[in-house]
Amino acid sequence: MSTVKRRLPERPHLDAPRREARELLEACRNGSSDALERIRRRHTKFKGAPDDAAITSRLKLSGAQLVIAREYGFLTWAMLKTRIGAHAVASALRDAIWTDDRAAVVATLREKPEMLHVPVVSGDWGPPMSHAANLGRIEIVQTCAELGARDYQHAFDRAVLQGKIECARWLFAHGAKVEPGIMM
Repeated sequence: MSTVKRRLPERPHLDAPRREARELLEACRNGSSDALERIRRRHTKFKGAPDDAAITSRLKLSGAQLVIAREYGFLTWAMLKTRIGAHAVASALRDAIWTDDRAAVVATLREKPEMLHVPVVSGDWGPPMSHAANLGRIEIVQTCAELGARDYQHAFDRAVLQGKIECARWLFAHGAKVEPGIMM
C-alpha cells in the first residue's frame, strides 16, 4: 500500500501538480493498483470502493487533482492553487525586504493586501513587518504599520532577538510590550 505525502518545493509551480494529476488519472485508467489505492486513501467518494472498475470509469481529472492536493497536505485543489500563487508573492516580498526595497514592498502589499498577514518565509519570521524587523529594516516596518500590519508584538520579539534596537524601540513606542523570557 502506497502512502504518498509530498512537500511543496522551494519554488513551487502549478505545472508539477497538474502533471501529477494527469499522470495519476492515466495510471488509474490503466488499472495501476498503486494509483487505485492512492485514490481510495485520499478521495472520500472512492474511500473503501471495492470495485476498481467503478473508480476507473468515474474518476475525472478534478478527482485526481483532489487526490494530489491532499497528498500535498491541502484539503482542496483550490487551496493548493492559492498557496502556490501566494508563494510567488511571498518570495517577491521576501526579496524586496532583504534588499531594503521599500517601493517594491509597498507596491506588492497594495496589490495583495492580504499578504500583510501571511508569513513571508515561515511562522518564526512572520508576516512582512516581523520579517523586516528581524532584519532591522525600520522604514519597511513603519510602512507595513501604515498599511495595516498588526503583528507589532511578534515584530518586536524578532527585533529584540536579532539585536535590531532601533526597530525594537519604534515597535515598543507603538504598543509592543517587553514580556518575560523575551531576552536571555
